[in-house]
Amino acid sequence: MIHSTENKGIDRCESPLERELAMAFSRQARFEWRQPEAHHWEIGSWPSWFLALLAQPDYGTYRADFSICTWVHEGQDYPPFIVIVEVDGHDFHERTKEQAEYDKKRDRFMTGTGAQVFRFTGREISRDADACAYEVLEYVITIQREHLLKEFERFLEQRHGSVAKNINRTVLENALISDSELSLKPIKRRD
Repeated sequence: MIHSTENKGIDRCESPLERELAMAFSRQARFEWRQPEAHHWEIGSWPSWFLALLAQPDYGTYRADFSICTWVHEGQDYPPFIVIVEVDGHDFHERTKEQAEYDKKRDRFMTGTGAQVFRFTGREISRDADACAYEVLEYVITIQREHLLKEFERFLEQRHGSVAKNINRTVLENALISDSELSLKPIKRRD
């Protein structure tokens, strides 16, 4: 696993806290850094889960610090975000009533589209960025596992009928559980 950030998309992170969280995400679940042909928002991906980590993606009239979504392609207006991750450093968030109001409006817009919003304080990131990344990925992989199972069932039914679907769902469930247990690194949170 390479942790070099040279020309890997991490330059889209706008603060040291965001870079720290991006590096924490890269240490989880067999992460692969951005490929040259990847979408310009992408930092990297978790290929075995068909997920991408994006930095500073536009979403409506807003921009998120990070999002994790299924594959994103150039020309898509809005990638299918599963989660939005916000890093709230004290210098930029909730210093004024106006900034707090803006953040709340943005959260309502994003959750209204079906995305789950995770907000971490700068202190949480500084103290244990790996635990923050783990918390988000644990949620995302749970959601993505169900999505992949449904897609696999649909594929099998189209190709082989319902008999193969019942047999092979167990095989896929075991593979997904095995992959997540081996690759997602549980980290104890420091208090």
